[in-house]
Amino acid sequence: MIQRDRLWSSRLALFMKLSLLACALVVPVTGVNAASTAADGELTSHFATDSVWYEFEQTLGTYRLLPREQPGVRLTIHGLALDASSTSPTTCTLSPWNIHGTQELYIAWNATVPAHGGLLIEARPVPQRDVWRLELQRADAHENPWIVVGSIGRIPSEIATPRTATDPRMSAHEGWVRFERFEPYVQFRFRAFAGDEHCEPVLVERMCFAGSNRGLASMRPYPPPGGCSLGYQLMRDADREAHEVSHTPHSVTFVSLDARPVDAQDADSLERASAAACLRMLLANVPQVDEHVTRMPRVDSRSLPSQLASTAHECGARSRLECCSEHREAEALLASGKPIALRTIDDRNCLGWIVLSSFDEHDDALIYDPASYSAIPQRWTWAELERRWFGAGGLALVARL
Repeated sequence: MIQRDRLWSSRLALFMKLSLLACALVVPVTGVNAASTAADGELTSHFATDSVWYEFEQTLGTYRLLPREQPGVRLTIHGLALDASSTSPTTCTLSPWNIHGTQELYIAWNATVPAHGGLLIEARPVPQRDVWRLELQRADAHENPWIVVGSIGRIPSEIATPRTATDPRMSAHEGWVRFERFEPYVQFRFRAFAGDEHCEPVLVERMCFAGSNRGLASMRPYPPPGGCSLGYQLMRDADREAHEVSHTPHSVTFVSLDARPVDAQDADSLERASAAACLRMLLANVPQVDEHVTRMPRVDSRSLPSQLASTAHECGARSRLECCSEHREAEALLASGKPIALRTIDDRNCLGWIVLSSFDEHDDALIYDPASYSAIPQRWTWAELERRWFGAGGLALVARL
């Protein structure tokens, strides 16, 4: 089931369901992104963001595939099962999603792959939502080539897995993609492989992407126009509840930065070390978290967010990436009563990770910075949090046991 977890979108979904029962059908507003007059790097809050996840562990509702029926693909109570074949891969194509001009996406997945199996996650830009109809009209199927943006397990050597820009419209890395030329939609697909005929299915619980474009200002209205007063009241009640929960301190077991892997010659090593410490804080009650974090391979900054989400999933957590651009969205992420990890930037333009516990009565953020070596939470004003978090793109890691 495709979900958008930005606050305006989640509240809109609730608004629509209840308004149908209470009074009249509410028409969702997609909104318009207007180009910002500020140069890239100057705009902080209210830049255009996308945080979307395709969730498959729901037995009710819909999960959007394109086309809807695909051989070897079935929905189970644990997720989307791909019956991998030892002779040919099982392919599952997802419905395209409008990215509203967002150019850079961080991609993550919660998937379980059997010992002799493998999974490829691929992406491509497409010009319209009903892309399958477009392809039926084309004589050349290579006009929309797929680019690999992630892989798990064993992939046959004869399978082409391009990770460079074979399509000049995009470039990709593990867990990261950038669109060099604008296309309104992005589409993803999975390809599952098996080492033998007795291989268990590949199970995909969710796949998500989060991205931001600081060159675009968000003009989406909130709350959305239309509908009845009951729907507005429900949205206001949900906002008030999220505000109250986000201002209740959440328990955090502090973990300090391990300085041993930090290399002065490696610009990404400090970010990796702080990210590992934050993951330990989020999953403090998981016995095997240290083992999984220790096994995390060295990757560059573009791949790190995806790796954190995958490692959290290996520890038994439901994980996803989010991108925020306003205070209301940050409160919504804390509404479940659990802390979240944020990617921030310091005055030296170095990236690092912190844990956001809650906000206080002055709307200052209570944060745990592993690089501070202090178990006492620091207080960042909202302006500082905005500058350091939104200034780095507003990326957050959410992990729930």
